[in-house]
Amino acid sequence: MLLLMVLFSCTSEPVQTGWHQSANGLRYKLHHSAGDTARARPGMYVLADLRYGTPDTLFLDTWSSGKMAPLRMRDSQYPGDLFEGLALVGEGDSVTFRLLADSFFIRTTGMVMLPPSVAPGDSIDILMVIRDIRSSREHRIELARQIQGMRGIPSAMDTLH
Repeated sequence: MLLLMVLFSCTSEPVQTGWHQSANGLRYKLHHSAGDTARARPGMYVLADLRYGTPDTLFLDTWSSGKMAPLRMRDSQYPGDLFEGLALVGEGDSVTFRLLADSFFIRTTGMVMLPPSVAPGDSIDILMVIRDIRSSREHRIELARQIQGMRGIPSAMDTLH
C-alpha cells in the first residue's frame, strides 16, 4: 500500500486514461489504429488533418479549411518532439500528441517568441489523422499536378491515363 502511495505521489499529473508516454517523455493518446500501415521515414511527407492548441487557444485547424497539412518528416530534433511521435503512427491512424508548447513553437516551428497566450512550460495538444504518407518524389509530383490544375494546364501525368 505504501509503495502505491509513493508511486502516485511522484507523478506531477493525474493518471489519464488512454495516455501513454515514450521513454523520451513524449505523451500521446492513440484514438484509432489502422493496423500495420506505412510509417513515415525522414525525408517523406505526412499529410494529415490536424488541430492544435492549448486549452484556451486554437492555433491551427485544417479540418475547417479542408486542406491537409503536409509535414516533412525529419529525424527527431530533441527528446519527445513531434517527429518522434510521427514515427510511431501510420497511415489511417488518429492520435493526439501532448508536447511542451515552448519546445514545439521555438524548436520545431522556428518561431522566435512564444505566442502571447503561451507561457514557458505550458502543454500543447496536437490532434492528427494521418491521411497519406508519401515519398518526397510523390509529394513533388502531386504539388506540380495541383499547380498545373490551378493554371488549367494539363499535366504530363494526365496524358498517361
